[in-house]
Amino acid sequence: MTSPETQHDQDTPEYVAPILCFSTLRMKIGEDFSADEISVSELIKKDQPLLEFPNPEQFIDDKLLKQPVEVGTNCFSSDDNTRIYAKVTGYPKIKFLPFEDKKTRILHISVEPLFRITADRMKASIALHPKLPGSESLTEEDLDQLLAAESIVFGINSENLTYAKECLRAGRREFNVITIATGKIAKNGINAYLKFEVETGPVPGKIMKDGTIDFRERKIFVPVSAGQLIARKIAATSGTAGKNIKGERIEPIPGKDIAVNTLKDATYSSKTKKIIATSDGVLSVVGDTIIKVCSRQEIMSDIDYSTGHIESRNCVLIHGSVLPGFLVKTDGDLEIRGSVMSTQISSQSNLVVKGGITGKNSTLHAIGDADIYFIEQGKVTSGRNCIIRQQSYYSKIISGGDIRCAIKSVVVGGEVIAAGNVTLGNVGTANSAPAFIAAGVDGNRLMQFHALKKSLIEQQDGLIQWMQMHKGTARAAKIRKMEKQIEETKIHLLRMNMIPGTGLYSRADKSIDPHLNKSSEFSNKDSITVQNISIEIFGIVYAGTILQIGNRTMKLEYTIANRLFKLNDTLTDIAAFPLRRR
Repeated sequence: MTSPETQHDQDTPEYVAPILCFSTLRMKIGEDFSADEISVSELIKKDQPLLEFPNPEQFIDDKLLKQPVEVGTNCFSSDDNTRIYAKVTGYPKIKFLPFEDKKTRILHISVEPLFRITADRMKASIALHPKLPGSESLTEEDLDQLLAAESIVFGINSENLTYAKECLRAGRREFNVITIATGKIAKNGINAYLKFEVETGPVPGKIMKDGTIDFRERKIFVPVSAGQLIARKIAATSGTAGKNIKGERIEPIPGKDIAVNTLKDATYSSKTKKIIATSDGVLSVVGDTIIKVCSRQEIMSDIDYSTGHIESRNCVLIHGSVLPGFLVKTDGDLEIRGSVMSTQISSQSNLVVKGGITGKNSTLHAIGDADIYFIEQGKVTSGRNCIIRQQSYYSKIISGGDIRCAIKSVVVGGEVIAAGNVTLGNVGTANSAPAFIAAGVDGNRLMQFHALKKSLIEQQDGLIQWMQMHKGTARAAKIRKMEKQIEETKIHLLRMNMIPGTGLYSRADKSIDPHLNKSSEFSNKDSITVQNISIEIFGIVYAGTILQIGNRTMKLEYTIANRLFKLNDTLTDIAAFPLRRR
């Protein structure tokens, strides 16, 4: 047992240091004895005292004061604060910190645990320190007993455990951390899916096994015959349970089922799990679960006065362009090989535009994927993924899935908003207005958010005008009502949740709406895993660009290149990482 030196000053009370209940020694470690000595402590057991202040009555008259002690990790104090004990078996550590009156120092004590067990109980390591001569040390027998006491019973690595015992037997003068047990990770179930029996071709924007993005053109208008098997539904699996080092079962997350939806000339049998074409036609696959078989309609010219508006229940191929003011609406896939100029385009399936999209009045919408080449001052919304092959210039792109831009593409100004991930080439120019790039964001909610901000400004302006125009008691009552509305709007803004599939507000608040707790807006059943959402930029992104992931935003202060943006571990900020080219 040792005691740090007692400190005394004529003008201040005397500080009495505690007695340490363990041994420490400065030793040279390893074979390199030219190295500096390192402080080594003896092994102490759980609930063993670490330090104590004897004779507590000596501190009653305040002539003597206890040296300040800070209780660190894996320690706890006695009820009268005269003793500190170890919470775990391990190696005590002490250090001295500056005290406020500078007459003494704070003694900080902690314990490095013998067993390092991860928070998820999936891995356990043992920390072996050099043996102190003449003091308590770990033996092979102790190790087996302590493993049992810690309930480390599963996934024990017998080879590493034998090595640890050899280190103890040899009394090696070195520090060592050895993994002695590893749990079995639960294998989650696989979601149900459709296995296609016809060649549907590449899906643009899909991440390949080697990490590259498939930008090949979509194979569209796939022919099928009456009675042909299109796809089979593969059932979801339940997964395989795991087990942690404590022997506790870890339940897997079962795979999710899918609801197969067939339209037009296709049918699904829940008994055979097969999708069959009921007549000749072409195949449209929307997302992963909607299957259509339609007739194919081909238009060799532009859409102009000679054709009029196009509204079709079929899949449509337009060889020319769609001129200003002429509308196109289809139930099946739509491919436009020319351009789209200041008009509205809609597809209840997938949309491909191989020419440019120009004009502020150009609005394109697809229930499925949208694949475009170039857009200037227009708007594209897609229920699934969106592909941009060359450029988006001061346009708005909103996707219910991922947004994938070709590596050499450019986004200048405007907004790019994806419920999933975003992959970009270059963003901005030296002189352009900054772009807004969002991933893991519900586009509709973001528009609600902007509308609410506009409403707040109008409410505040209205309050100021009322105060300037009216006086008296009626004025005060009206002001209180208007102020309450402003506060409610501010709370809605603060709590609005942008993450798809989650509740509209981050927390329920009955003071805002007594029905909020019962609302489906708070269901997280179909929410995305925002930790896995990213924005990848493979080219240059200019300063001033605003990024948003989930509910977090950041403005780039500097022009940078080749960066991966994700939320940090605490999900409180967006962090940037160097990005390797695929």
